[in-house]
Amino acid sequence: MLKPAVSRGPNAKQQNCRGKSKRQSELPGLSKVPRPKQLRNAITGLITSKQAQALDKGTIQKYHQTLHGKFLPGCVERRICRSKRSLFSDMNDFRATWTDAPLSRQRHQERLKSFFRFCHDSEWVEKNYAARLSPIKVEQKPTLYFPREDYEKLIAGCSSPRLHALIQYKRWSGLAIEDACTSEHSRLNDQNEVFLYRAKTGVPVTVPIPADVADELRSLESPNPKYFWWTGNGQASNYVKVWQRQFRKLVRRLKLDRNEDGTKRRAH
Repeated sequence: MLKPAVSRGPNAKQQNCRGKSKRQSELPGLSKVPRPKQLRNAITGLITSKQAQALDKGTIQKYHQTLHGKFLPGCVERRICRSKRSLFSDMNDFRATWTDAPLSRQRHQERLKSFFRFCHDSEWVEKNYAARLSPIKVEQKPTLYFPREDYEKLIAGCSSPRLHALIQYKRWSGLAIEDACTSEHSRLNDQNEVFLYRAKTGVPVTVPIPADVADELRSLESPNPKYFWWTGNGQASNYVKVWQRQFRKLVRRLKLDRNEDGTKRRAH
């Protein structure tokens, strides 16, 4: 007489395999066939790491633009990283969809490499699949300065007191427009010197500016008593765009936006 079949539970080997499979599915990074949730978790991990490095909000936002704005939609919509081909081939295909200017594409590629390097260091992928992407060639002409006669035309033709002061401040301090727009009143001392930090070394320095420019800065009516121009609200990069547009309008109105041969001028 046959004994009834006894239902047995999974053996130790099956349990280990199931446990391993469950742990792999819970990993925040990429598996052999990455899922959108895994990718989002991996991107969040990178963003958190960059924030811990005390990077500014503008840099963090650029990582969001590349990874959440480009890479993740590409993985979902175009099945990048989901095909049977190698991930390196998928990275090449993904890059071929970019329509930005060469400099922007170069920056996107650098952030994509940083993402896969982070995933590889976290042992979520076998290797950095974006590391072997060929460099993107960027031909960028240097930004020149306005000649003295053109600068005098800018100063004479500017009817906005705040824009006039900004142009003067940039000219004598040597600051980029974002640094100039977000300058605090405390940077200007009683000796008409602007307190700055050297870009490469971080060494504090003071830059003397003419007395009339210093007086012009002190007389500015600012929406925030802490800053010369910035309101202190929102992202500084968005506020800077307002002054960039005003400056470009002034340059076009004075017909200083073109070189003698008709080509667009790159100057500040």
